Amino acid sequence: MSVKETCELCGEPMPPGEEMFKFHGYSGPCPKPPLAKQPKRQWYAVTCHVGIPVATFADADAAARWAKDYFAANTPYAVRPIEEVDAGAW
Repeated sequence: MSVKETCELCGEPMPPGEEMFKFHGYSGPCPKPPLAKQPKRQWYAVTCHVGIPVATFADADAAARWAKDYFAANTPYAVRPIEEVDAGAW
């Protein structure tokens, strides 16, 4: 069974002889409009009491459950979108 190469813009199969390319264009434009972009996945960081990230998660609830189990009861922590975490802390 062979894998049929598809255009990364429109998702349609590439014509014979153009399988090595990522996009239509050599023999003509894409036969269909571009595919809709997938929404960007939000990542969350768990930071310790001084703001240093200690773990990242793709789900805020999972991050909160992990942090509750990881940190001692009296240790402050935060679950924040990763964009809000100081990039220099990584």
